[in-house]
Amino acid sequence: LLCIAAKKDAAVLHCHTEDILTDTYYYQENSSKRLKSLQHFQKETGSVMHKILKHGPTRWLSLLACIGRLIEQWDALSSFVLNEKCEVKKTNDCLLQICSFFEDLCSKLYALLMQYALPKFLNANLMLQREDPVIHLMQRLMHEVATDLMVAFIKPDVLHKAKNICKVEHHHRSV
Repeated sequence: LLCIAAKKDAAVLHCHTEDILTDTYYYQENSSKRLKSLQHFQKETGSVMHKILKHGPTRWLSLLACIGRLIEQWDALSSFVLNEKCEVKKTNDCLLQICSFFEDLCSKLYALLMQYALPKFLNANLMLQREDPVIHLMQRLMHEVATDLMVAFIKPDVLHKAKNICKVEHHHRSV
């Protein structure tokens, strides 16, 4: 339920960060020449020498770690893919998609937004994956998640006007 809500929210942003994470990983991981080139750009940009993490779409909890690594390696990855675009004689769709992501100024903002918002979903998701039954905690948990999200993204005066968090008019652009 939480995963579906988070994915719908992310889809509104028109930025397919999960696809970019997967494409970036496989683009550089499958070639030792590309790995060396990425390491060169990591040194050149002063980035920490870390591998790019692999995001598995079925491993939803890995998304936060992958987003964090993407942001940490942003300068090196950006330089790497833009250099690849210039160097490679025959560019493929995957490289073009990765390049357009790094060329778009809003992409880093989307990644930072995801890094900020994902823990709100992940903490609840971890609670739901416990071994012991938690059905009796569901209503309170969903209320806490909704409250956390609204406090983070809706103007305080709009929240104060609503007596009940379920009655907040969140559909208007002015909130």
